[in-house]
Amino acid sequence: MEKQFRSRRVIGMCFHATLGPFLTGYNQGVFNPCQNNVAATLNWGSQKETLVALFSAFNPIGGTFGGMLAGVIANKLGRRKAMVFLSALSCVGATLCMVPTTVTFGIGRLVGGFISGAFLAIAPVYISEVSPPEISGRLGSLTQGNFALGIAVSYALGLPLPTSDYNSSSMNEWWILMFGFQILVALYLIGGYLFTYKFDTPFWLLEKGRNQEFKEALDYVYTPEGLPKAMTYHSKSESTEAFLEEPEENPSYKDLFCNSKYRKMMRLSILLAVFLPFTGAAAIIFYSTLMFEKISDNEFMARVYTFILGVVNTVSVLLSLPFVDKVGRKKMLVIGLTLLGTDLLLLGLSELLNLPIELSVTLLIGFCVVWALSPGPILWLYLGEILTDKGMSVAITVCHVCISIVVFTFPFLGNLVSLSGTFLIYAGVSFGGALYLVFDMVETKGIPRKKIFNQITSKN
Repeated sequence: MEKQFRSRRVIGMCFHATLGPFLTGYNQGVFNPCQNNVAATLNWGSQKETLVALFSAFNPIGGTFGGMLAGVIANKLGRRKAMVFLSALSCVGATLCMVPTTVTFGIGRLVGGFISGAFLAIAPVYISEVSPPEISGRLGSLTQGNFALGIAVSYALGLPLPTSDYNSSSMNEWWILMFGFQILVALYLIGGYLFTYKFDTPFWLLEKGRNQEFKEALDYVYTPEGLPKAMTYHSKSESTEAFLEEPEENPSYKDLFCNSKYRKMMRLSILLAVFLPFTGAAAIIFYSTLMFEKISDNEFMARVYTFILGVVNTVSVLLSLPFVDKVGRKKMLVIGLTLLGTDLLLLGLSELLNLPIELSVTLLIGFCVVWALSPGPILWLYLGEILTDKGMSVAITVCHVCISIVVFTFPFLGNLVSLSGTFLIYAGVSFGGALYLVFDMVETKGIPRKKIFNQITSKN
């Protein structure tokens, strides 16, 4: 069989796009291991618990606005230039965090959150629009893979930080370089788009009437043998059912919420964006060091456990890639949420009954394994398959609002109902989400985008 597309180029383009989600993961994870060190440098004193919760939440709060505006940015600038713009903004946010004042640190966290939310909205759309359908699922899952890698790298860089005598240790300011590391990644991302991956997605170019660039973009990805099929695949021709086509209409935000045609699509995407943060995944990303410290009563070991958790999470995501295009999205999400609920239930009982520390640590790591094998990679892949760019912005916005709530309330919820009670609440949300998806989720595995859109926009 003749080769239809240039695999290395496609993989290179998609992997490069996932450096945006890498920065998202790094931004979300970097404050986790260095909260005590930042608090000492910036003299937070008795306000430490409140400011840690606030500045942790600033990241997803910024992400709320990033997700909200991502559709506008991606439509105006194009997917490629939008990611260049966000990378430059990432450098600004990181620089502000490195200035050792509370005000600049807070602003930097908000800016970093903004680019995080926007990257998570734009990168999956870019990948879905440039990758051939034969490998779109696996390439779409790279989003979660690099997101997890970003978290793991941020945890690893936190290991050299001191665990006591913060004000007298010369290594306490290491956290400043931790925040600066993302500047290198952002500059690399900018360079790749300026000098190597010079074309935007075929859909966006065609939508904007840039037909010559559209043809050049397809020629960059597809071989001469695969180009005729690709032209049909991305065009509005109805001569074949086996093409991936963005829906002819591009509904406005008002249409998405007011037109009953889009009711099921928006209900499903918004509820997914609500359920998954409230499984507790967001709390673990932002507070795993605090969790492990409460469990083990040892700050250094808490950082080691956090690093192990990050590595396990990344490896698990990579292991999930071969299954994404073989197992249905619905089946993976339902099974994944059920397993998450079971893990959280056992974790809550373990803490409630004061069972051995090793059991709680194992269950927390087990949570990350399940998350990385199922809900983590499937969420963004699935939303990218069922939503337009504006719909994706809505889902990202809702998701970040929920993450903000989870991240800000976790320390206080732990004090109010204990760590075990918090885990039991998250378990209930996970079981409820699995039950909902059984009855309402539309399977998308192996289905052309046009058919997915027609199915999910039927009046429900």
